Amino acid sequence: MPTETDVIAVIDDDPMIRQALQKLLLALGYTVELYDSSEAFLQRAAACRAMCLLIDVQLGSSSGIELARQLAKAGLKFPIMFMTANDDKAVQRQAIEVGCVGYLLKPFAAKTANEHLGRAENRRAQTRLVCWRERADRLEAARHALPLAAVATGLTIRRLSAEN
Repeated sequence: MPTETDVIAVIDDDPMIRQALQKLLLALGYTVELYDSSEAFLQRAAACRAMCLLIDVQLGSSSGIELARQLAKAGLKFPIMFMTANDDKAVQRQAIEVGCVGYLLKPFAAKTANEHLGRAENRRAQTRLVCWRERADRLEAARHALPLAAVATGLTIRRLSAEN
């Protein structure tokens, strides 16, 4: 069940689609951020705390798939759901290759969107767990490296303990 901190960022160049998705997502309990282009989202992407991005495949003159690639290249990891009115298998393969958690054909039912959002929530939880484990591993490695570095520089354990 979503909370008010569960933000979905919708990136679509069609204002009617953005408005309809905003109504749907608010009804499902999500907070919604709306963007009308790849460029608009990229300007705020680093500060974005969305649990999922809902991206139109065709964004005017740009591509939602290309936006996903740009985000990955910048090291920004978001669960991504693509939506499109064109059932193109080649585009669907590209979406899978960039790691999408959902691929929705417009028009789609609220139930279908909600199921895909549940997958996005699971992906977000898995990503957070991996990040916390990596962080814990780095801290543990640093904890073990500190005394070795101190010995290498001539500090005694007693002096090191007194300084900490």
